[in-house]
Amino acid sequence: MTGKKFVWLTTFIVMLVVSSALMIHNIGRGYSKVLCHYIFVDFNIDKLRSAMFLINNLKYHNTQISADSLTTEQQAFKARTDSVCHALCNKYGWKNVPIDSIFAERRSSALWINNHLTNYNSKQSDLQPCSGVITPELMIRQIDFAHNVWKKSPFAKDLSFDEYKEAILPFVCINNYGELHDLNYYHGAIPLLAEMGNQKTLRERVAFYAKIVQYLRDINASVGNKLPDGLMSMYSRDEDCFSIAHYACMIMRSFGMPVVVDHVAGYRELAGRHYFCSVYNTASKTWQGFNPEGSLPGDRDFLGAPTLNIYRDMFEVQKDAPCFVRNKGEFVPGHLASPCIRDVTEKYCPVMQITLPFNLYTDNNLAYLAAFNCRGEEGLVASTWGVIDKDKRCVTFKRVLPNTLFLPVCYKGEECVSFGKPFYVKQINGKPHICYLPVKDGQTSKSNVLLLRKFPVKQNMRLLADHLKGSVILGSNDKTFEKADTLLRFLSAPTQYLRTYTFNRKGRYQYYRFVPPPQFPNANIAHMEWLTSSPRKGKDVMPASREAITQPLNAQKSKGGQRRYVQLKDAVLKDMQASPQYDHNPLTSAGGYPFFTLQLNKPEIVEAVNLMAMHANNTITSGHQYLLLYWDKGWRICDSATAKFEYLEFHDVPSDKLYWLYDTTDGQEEMPFLMNNGMQRFLYGELIK
Repeated sequence: MTGKKFVWLTTFIVMLVVSSALMIHNIGRGYSKVLCHYIFVDFNIDKLRSAMFLINNLKYHNTQISADSLTTEQQAFKARTDSVCHALCNKYGWKNVPIDSIFAERRSSALWINNHLTNYNSKQSDLQPCSGVITPELMIRQIDFAHNVWKKSPFAKDLSFDEYKEAILPFVCINNYGELHDLNYYHGAIPLLAEMGNQKTLRERVAFYAKIVQYLRDINASVGNKLPDGLMSMYSRDEDCFSIAHYACMIMRSFGMPVVVDHVAGYRELAGRHYFCSVYNTASKTWQGFNPEGSLPGDRDFLGAPTLNIYRDMFEVQKDAPCFVRNKGEFVPGHLASPCIRDVTEKYCPVMQITLPFNLYTDNNLAYLAAFNCRGEEGLVASTWGVIDKDKRCVTFKRVLPNTLFLPVCYKGEECVSFGKPFYVKQINGKPHICYLPVKDGQTSKSNVLLLRKFPVKQNMRLLADHLKGSVILGSNDKTFEKADTLLRFLSAPTQYLRTYTFNRKGRYQYYRFVPPPQFPNANIAHMEWLTSSPRKGKDVMPASREAITQPLNAQKSKGGQRRYVQLKDAVLKDMQASPQYDHNPLTSAGGYPFFTLQLNKPEIVEAVNLMAMHANNTITSGHQYLLLYWDKGWRICDSATAKFEYLEFHDVPSDKLYWLYDTTDGQEEMPFLMNNGMQRFLYGELIK
């Protein structure tokens, strides 16, 4: 060692020990034991730095004390599930357990659960500060285990200390969530995962983890409230993305993988947040996001849809977080209020910096770019923040997503206040270009509007309908359909509205069959009714549904009465309406089958069918109540209505606005739109490409 290196190292150690001594004086008897341990008992610079890092940041984190130990019955349940899963993996190999074998075990598991488990009243504690519940002994165990992982794991040994202290060392990965355990607990919590340490690559370890947890969940399916929260949530299908991400992160850390939990503030087109894992690949020096039970590190589009800004709960306090930048008493939206939050959007997708004029008088230091959220507070969710320059009367946003509608807002108390027009940003020649929507503030002329949807047609649903072009309906008196007549051929794709299709050929048949085209052999029909005009009653018929009505003119015609059909019942199906092709549910279909058949007691004449393609249920639903709102420096209620048919008509609606049709009865998908020549033009796919 050269003289300069020796002097530097000696100086560093002295400074570290002096800093530790000062901390010991300040923190008193509690965690001083941890620092003394790594100075006098097990002297290790990295462990000492780890202790100082944890102690300095504990005050910013909360957790739940571990729940009471499992009851005898719950322990038996866990042991039984582990045993069943172990036997299946031994018999078939962990990659190839047949789904039929899982379902067979599920039936016996359901019986065991009903006989042995009673409803569980959770005794999980409220959130408490980590600094109040982490003992010195627990902290020493955590540091020793984490340090061992860091130095020995092939996926962690090349991490810098700064990377290690966030991706391996911490007790928690989601602030204010999860029980308190050290990594050693997670390493042995599920014995079946022990083989994960033998998988050679990051993707192989995640694939192994996902398979084993999938088996544990599927063996029991949903168990309702018969199990406690915490680790036992991994033994059923009663999961959410919080628990999935939390347990995957902590278990994977214990097996040598540098993992953190990130979350999206929201989706660009959908409601709700989502938590997922991200692993640091030391070979490529990149963070790779993944859903721990649904995708692998390196998979593209693992988030499924365009998101708003992406955040990470760091363990170290972030001094540039909104809660520190804000003025005294200034409100910060709850999902951005953590002192440890960091925007990591640029690790997943491109972002841009823009500056907007800010002409409001306020004591606030922060402004926000909010995105539409149909179930968010005031129909908005703050995606990112910027610091207000009061001298230049502007605000700069450093991480702005392209092609996303933003509504510039700040807060007056907890009330959201607009300070600019809705806009989105395009990247042109590598530079941001702000595109304002063609809307007007204040009073405008008024007009009548006809609305057919609250959300645009989804591309995948449109594709499913297009694949039905060329489908046929066959009639036969031969159950095998070796001799059959073609009664109707669909020359165009069925619509997302219930329509009546009259047969080109009629005859008396006992069997009728819907057959999709051979190149797309999936019967993705959401609802079908086999119709005859015979004016009869009986157990073999039931009333037919009316066709969808999407225009006022058609509604007037309907008052005269549609042609009377009755719907024929299937002679074999006991509960016909429980079958996906007959259940009136647009979200279900018989798509898992290459065809479906109507069997009658005797030959009958079927003249037509009512048919609807599978869709996401975002059309207007008769009987639902709706609010029409428009944006004018905030969402303003224009009018309300109850849908009588599959359209809505509103009168005296302010023109040149951004509109939102809110289904107050049901549904989670809505999207703002403009009106252009009497037609709805939704934001994404039509206005913003």
